[in-house]
This record gives sequence, C-alpha cells and structure tokens, in this order.
Amino acid sequence: MSVDAVVRPDQVTLGVLISRVSREEVDAAVEVCGVRERRSDGKLPAHVAVYLTLGLALFPDDDYTEVAARVTG
Repeated sequence: MSVDAVVRPDQVTLGVLISRVSREEVDAAVEVCGVRERRSDGKLPAHVAVYLTLGLALFPDDDYTEVAARVTG
C-alpha cells in the first residue's frame, strides 16, 4: 500500500469501507455464515450491519449513532 493510499480513521466513510471490503466479499461471508436477513420489517440488511460493525471496530470510543453517521457520510 502506498503512502497516498493510507486512510486515517477520521476519513472513513461507507465508500472507503466498501472500497476496502467489497459488497461481494460481505455477501459471500454472510452467505457462508447463514445469517442473511429473513424479514422485511425495517431491519438493517445484512451487508449494512456488516459495514456498521466494521465502523464500530474502527471507532470503539464512539456510540452507535456517531458511528452510523460516520459510515453513512
């Protein structure tokens, strides 16, 4: 990874997460784990929950609302 490609945590958005961990990779992991969403009652889609979880790992001192705002830009 070049110096220009380094991403600081304060620069992380959903777009950056997706560029590093593709939707296809997330969908494959969700499928392997068998945890795809089963209801259409307004729950977060599995891939969004994965990206939110990645954001929570990147920002452990922030609450869920702050992290959701960061990863959704």
